[in-house]
Amino acid sequence: MGLWRVSALNRPIERGDVVNLCPPDTAIFQEARRRGYIGRGRCPGGYEPLLKPVAAIAGDRVEVSAEDIAVNGQRLPNSAARRRDAQGQVLVLHGPGMFTTAAGEVWLISDYNPASFDSRYFGPVSTRQVLGFARR
Repeated sequence: MGLWRVSALNRPIERGDVVNLCPPDTAIFQEARRRGYIGRGRCPGGYEPLLKPVAAIAGDRVEVSAEDIAVNGQRLPNSAARRRDAQGQVLVLHGPGMFTTAAGEVWLISDYNPASFDSRYFGPVSTRQVLGFARR
């Protein structure tokens, strides 16, 4: 919510950055658009770009469980996956398990919005999907 300024990727992506990205055109994002989690927009596949905080970068260990998500052993606040969305539809957790973030990937997890549709449901995304850094 609010106004965000998107700037070019002029440095490596770091944990804590907020990025603007085009979702990949996969079955999970097609379903997310059908359910209204993502609007129609200018990205390939007709998706609206997303703004998401970066929780994990290449080499980071991500532990996904129903209770929460931890990055390098640090539990993220508000990261418990919801079993159902606001309309009562089932949400499927990515994982659970332990994952090492590969080169060229990031995990996008909101630690302030427990209802965020993010990597807790769709897993890591390619840094090639990132359009730029976002700031308020």
